[in-house]
Amino acid sequence: MDAIMWKPGWNYIGDEETVKKLNEESAKPRWIIEGYIAKGARSFVFERAESIIYLDYHPLVASLRYIQRWWMHKKNPRSELEGSPEKFSWKFLKLVWTKGETASLNKFLAQLKDQTKIIKLASPKEAKNFLSNI
Repeated sequence: MDAIMWKPGWNYIGDEETVKKLNEESAKPRWIIEGYIAKGARSFVFERAESIIYLDYHPLVASLRYIQRWWMHKKNPRSELEGSPEKFSWKFLKLVWTKGETASLNKFLAQLKDQTKIIKLASPKEAKNFLSNI
């Protein structure tokens, strides 16, 4: 998602362009989208999805992973985001810690439960077990 939503230097392409790109990607016969899904794209992305794997980790785990990712990529930028050195964001950390969009996302996913396979993993251990069984 970062490679779709951001230009070099962490310049956001904007909601309209993000939604357009997600529409194009999710219209392909086979696709995987990970990370944050822009609100304006959720309806068509989730409705086109065969399965949704949702990592609903405890805020402490998610926050520590965000800090770890920032630290790891601070000096070694990710190859898919050339020209975008990792920056620490208190705003993003607050969103992670408070599970900012969890309630609205859960409500949206509840509407899809009869038509889409939704797998909710609450811990890294659950994720590891899930991956070892596919």
